[in-house]
Amino acid sequence: MQLFLKDNTVDISDLIAGSEHSSNFFYIPTDIRLSRVIESGLTLSFREHRLSKHLDRIKDQYDFIILDCPPNLSLTTTNAIVAADLFLMPVNSGVFALDGLEDLLDALNEVAQGEMLNYYVFRNEVAVKNKKINTAIEEDLLDIADHRFLKTSIRRCEDIGQASFMSLPLSKYKKGSVAINDYKALVKEILDLM
Repeated sequence: MQLFLKDNTVDISDLIAGSEHSSNFFYIPTDIRLSRVIESGLTLSFREHRLSKHLDRIKDQYDFIILDCPPNLSLTTTNAIVAADLFLMPVNSGVFALDGLEDLLDALNEVAQGEMLNYYVFRNEVAVKNKKINTAIEEDLLDIADHRFLKTSIRRCEDIGQASFMSLPLSKYKKGSVAINDYKALVKEILDLM
C-alpha cells in the first residue's frame, strides 16, 4: 500500500506473494486501500509514472507482469496503462461495452500523449449461439479497433464464474473446461504478436 506514498518506503518486492496453486505464479494482492492511496496522489508530480518506476525495479525477475484493472480511467488504471508494454481490453457483448471501448480508446490516446500504445481488443463472454449478435459486434469491433482486434475470443462458460467464486484457478476447478482452451488460444495469439 505504501508503494505510492511520497517517500517510497516499501519495496515492491515485499508486497509480492506466491500462489498456492502454481510454483511459478506470483502476485501482489489487491486491496481497496491501495486504490485509495493511488487516488490520493492526484496532486503529486509524475503521478501516472509511479507504478512504472516501481515495476522497473523487478521486471527483469519475471517473464510477464500482468496488471488487472477496472474498466475506467482512474489514476490506478492510468498508472497501469503507463507501466504496460501491452494493454489488453476484453469486450463483452452489448452496445454499452462498444461505446465504453470507444471512450476508453480515446482516453488511452490522451494518456499516451502522442506515443504509440500497444493494445489489443478481444471478445469476452461470447454466447456462441447468438450468431447474428456476434457478427454485428465483431463488425463493430473491426471498425473501432481495426487491426488491433484479436481473432481469439473467450466463450461464455459457467466454469469461469464458479472457479472465481471458489477462489481457484480454472485449471484446478475444472480441467476439462472449454474456457481453458480459449485462454490457451488467446495466450498463443498474444505471444505470436510479441
